[in-house]
Amino acid sequence: MKIVDRGPYYDKRRTFFIEDNFGWYVDIHQWTKLVADTTPTVAHGGDGSPPHVALATDATDNNEVMLRSTNESFLMADNLPIFGSVKIQFTEANTDDANVFVGFIDAAGANLLVDNGAGPKTTASGFGIFKVDGGTVWKCFSSKSTTQTITASTTTAGGSAYQVLEVEFQPISSTEGMVYFWVDGVQLVDSNQKPISHLVTHTSATEMHFVPCYAKAGGANSETPKITNAFASQLR
Repeated sequence: MKIVDRGPYYDKRRTFFIEDNFGWYVDIHQWTKLVADTTPTVAHGGDGSPPHVALATDATDNNEVMLRSTNESFLMADNLPIFGSVKIQFTEANTDDANVFVGFIDAAGANLLVDNGAGPKTTASGFGIFKVDGGTVWKCFSSKSTTQTITASTTTAGGSAYQVLEVEFQPISSTEGMVYFWVDGVQLVDSNQKPISHLVTHTSATEMHFVPCYAKAGGANSETPKITNAFASQLR
C-alpha cells in the first residue's frame, strides 16, 4: 500500500531536539553543569533581556566551567543529520586568554579543552567551534577517536556583542559525513577565504553531549561567557 502524504510535521515527529532560551535554569534537569574546580559558577542571569545563563571560571589559571546536556543523546551516523546553535557573548578578561568551546562531544567533562591553550582533548567523537588561550579567532574542530581536524577561521571570537555559533553534521554515506561551521549566519572561512568544512568518518563514533558552552581561564582573570537561545536537533 502506498504511503500517503504525511504532511509538514512528519520530519518534526522524527526529530529529537533540545531548545532553551533560559527563562529559568535548574542543574541536572535538561542541563548539567561542570564546576570541576572549587570556585567556578553557573547561574541564571536573573532579570534582563535576553534571558541567559552566565558561566564564570573565576580568576585562577586553567579553572574551567561548562554547561552540557545531561545525557549523551546525539550520535554521528548515516541518515541522521545533527544541528546545534547557541547565542554567546564574552569579553576577554585579558586580551586573548579565554578558552571557549561550543558544539557536540562525547564524555564532556574536565579538560574538554586542555590546559594552557592546547585545544580540544585528543581523543573524542565530536565537532564544534572553539577558541584557545593565546588566540583571538574561532577555530573549527571535528573528531572521531584520535583522527581530528582543526582549522582556524578569520572570524574574531568574542566581544561586546552576542554571536550566534552554529554547527552541522550532514552524513553523505554509510561511513562519512561533512561538518559545517557558521558564525552569525556566515560560513566560517580559512586564511585563503575558503569556506571551512570537514570530512569525518563516523563509523563506530560514540554518543555525544551537546555543549552550549565550555570555558577555561587562561590566566589570573575570570572568563565569564553568557549564553542564550541554545538549540540542538537530530533526525531519528
